[in-house]
Amino acid sequence: MKIQLIVYCFFSAQLVFAQDLPNWQELESDYTLASRLLTYDQQQAAGDYLSETTFMAYHNYQELVLAWRLNNQLYQAENDHNLSADWQFELTELSWSHSFLENEEDLWQVGKFNLPLDPGYALQSVAFFESSANPFDDFASSEGLTMISASIWLQDFFSSAVFSLEGQNITYQDKAQWAVIIQRDFAALSSSFIVQQYQDTNPGVGSTFTYVSGESWEFHGSAFIRKGSLWLTQLSNNSTLQDSFAQRENAWLPSVTLGSVWSGLENQFLIEWSYQKEKLSETEINTLQQISTPSLPIEDNQQTFNTLAYQQAIIDLHHQRYQQQYLFVQYQYQLLDHTITVNSLIGLDRSAVSQLKYEYLSGDNIAYWLTLDMTSGSEQTEFRQIPWQNRLQVGLQWKI
Repeated sequence: MKIQLIVYCFFSAQLVFAQDLPNWQELESDYTLASRLLTYDQQQAAGDYLSETTFMAYHNYQELVLAWRLNNQLYQAENDHNLSADWQFELTELSWSHSFLENEEDLWQVGKFNLPLDPGYALQSVAFFESSANPFDDFASSEGLTMISASIWLQDFFSSAVFSLEGQNITYQDKAQWAVIIQRDFAALSSSFIVQQYQDTNPGVGSTFTYVSGESWEFHGSAFIRKGSLWLTQLSNNSTLQDSFAQRENAWLPSVTLGSVWSGLENQFLIEWSYQKEKLSETEINTLQQISTPSLPIEDNQQTFNTLAYQQAIIDLHHQRYQQQYLFVQYQYQLLDHTITVNSLIGLDRSAVSQLKYEYLSGDNIAYWLTLDMTSGSEQTEFRQIPWQNRLQVGLQWKI
């Protein structure tokens, strides 16, 4: 068993210039430097990922926003004793927003940015225009989409129209999309109605809600339904799965997320449940596993190629959460400067990825933390396909 050691270091600073720059009302810049070292209990021979350093910057000037990050990864490839470094520059956001009406009851935004629609913390049904939620990585990329949006306040309603040149997830990332959103806020209830369509698909409708009860309870949810789906079309050419996918080409496919948060003085508990009809059922998961794990020796070269392709497909699918149902549970205990957080994402196949995190915030604004990440489940289940099985993280976070 190999142990993965991860060390994060963060540097944050904020500068505001108002009078030094002529005709500039305000310039804000935030910088964050994050670094981690790691080693882990590795499930599959794919090389060792040793360290990562990320420099993130956020700039805001009047109606312009610019965010970018520079990543450096140090790794050792499989069957290679030499270390390799990989630099990547990522433009996460570049957008311009403006109000044309005198009463400023309108808002136009164009560029590369995120447009949050779904109230879900970890599981989401209508997050078409924002980065995927990742409750296990506080520093996951928040890269936006290239799009334009227009919003206007009409008495008690807030209406928006948005057009994007790309999709949010892997399946739809190369497809343009549009949506119309109508939002309404009540005393303790916030709700919205959404019509959305991807290129080459049927339009769908959905809604969201957030309800706050007293000072402790918050309930939230989202739902969406569409006729047909393009999800997993790369696997539908297999005769074993073809009939199942064909049945969904003309079927209405709902997606639902329901969750609740309870907050006390020292404790917080979050639970979310998600169901997506377009993803794989338990029967289809078993079929896919049988294809990738033949019971008899393979002699035919083409059959060997197909089997290896499906094995790789299963490994890649965990990035898309390919099961129809998931349950996410989070418990957090906070006492003065100490915080303990437990996260667990459980799939329908009874596999799970879990995290235990302890964090201490000292008086000099330095946070120390320890994190243990684990996967569980029987062989061939989703989270057992993750290249690592156990990770130990020890970190330091410093903000100035």
